[in-house]
Amino acid sequence: MVFSAIPRSLVVYSSPDTLDRLRLDKEHRKIDQVLSKHQLPEYIIRRIHAATLIDVGVALREHDYELILFSCHGDNNGLYLEGVSSHAATSWVLLTNTLKDTAQNLSVVILNACYSASAQKTLHDAAPFVIAMDGSADDTAAIAFSQHFFDEFYRTPAVANAFRQASSALNQMCLYENIKPVLSRREPSGNSVVQACFDRRQDSIFVDLSEAEDSISKLPISRHLFHSLLTRKIRVHSWIFMVERERAVLPIGQFFGVFSWRNATDVVICHEVLQLKPDLDVDECMGWTRLMVIYNDLRSERYRLVAQPAAIENQGLLSRALDSLEICYSHTLLGSDVTPAAQKLTPLQYTVTLSTVHAQCDLAKQCLENSNLKRAVIALETAISSIHDLVNELTAAVTTTAQQKKGAQPKH
Repeated sequence: MVFSAIPRSLVVYSSPDTLDRLRLDKEHRKIDQVLSKHQLPEYIIRRIHAATLIDVGVALREHDYELILFSCHGDNNGLYLEGVSSHAATSWVLLTNTLKDTAQNLSVVILNACYSASAQKTLHDAAPFVIAMDGSADDTAAIAFSQHFFDEFYRTPAVANAFRQASSALNQMCLYENIKPVLSRREPSGNSVVQACFDRRQDSIFVDLSEAEDSISKLPISRHLFHSLLTRKIRVHSWIFMVERERAVLPIGQFFGVFSWRNATDVVICHEVLQLKPDLDVDECMGWTRLMVIYNDLRSERYRLVAQPAAIENQGLLSRALDSLEICYSHTLLGSDVTPAAQKLTPLQYTVTLSTVHAQCDLAKQCLENSNLKRAVIALETAISSIHDLVNELTAAVTTTAQQKKGAQPKH
């Protein structure tokens, strides 16, 4: 299996004795087959049986999950989880509030329960994607949907594509009359939202430009052309959205956008669009741009995409990350384009970053040799953070904002 950021899923099973029995044991077995087929570690799909709402909240606080599936009875008013002595009715509002309080990075909620489609509007407060059942849901068909959805989701983690493939499988098995799954997505509203669309294997990305409107209005190109450049660049840089980022700088043609995202399946925020200073030297620009590209690569190193980077099985990922960091130090930070630009534009930060990266690389190497993986992770993160500081300083030195172009005082 080609390495990628593997989303973690939580499956919640409940079939109280006071209600008709659901064959959750069969569904459990089908998901086991998915784990084995894709050679996934067991923790990627955690399952809790005879679950109460409290169990759900505890599980979500213990780990970050991108997907949660409820496999249980339901009706137009809510789900039926385990209670003290029988089943407990969990309203859609209560369920939504629980998910919002405990799972801030949730991308997908699947309600494999009868008459759950009535919950979609409410549950969009908790997750951008909601899959639910319109009308009753036959047990056999519900199990087949879960199996085929997870199978495709862990092949190419695009929610819409996994939904289509699972729905197609139900048709091929002549089960579609027994269950009617429906998919909805929370879409940001307003004139300042643009959508970057990919092929069927990847969900589209929404970009909210509200904060950047002033800087966009000052660009020497039309708004339409800027939107075209932006959506094309988002598609090119789609890999970068696998990891949460705060104020990441991405090139957009001759401009540079400052973006933040917590969950890119929901919305990416564009804070502002920067322009290069008119008197900027070409070599200075090249040095800054190359450092920015390398930094984005470091931020997306594979050890940063796994749930437990300091686990012994990830030692190889840490070693490769250290190799990348050492190459960055010797070929980029000490490179013929970055060095003169950084020494001229931000000499103090350049000195701090250079010494920090060198020291942390040595420390990470020693820690890996001694199998102190937790400390090695800290050393790698410290070095990357220092490079981030240098990128920020250089960005401020080579670009200008709309406010600065109008002569306003820069904000601290």
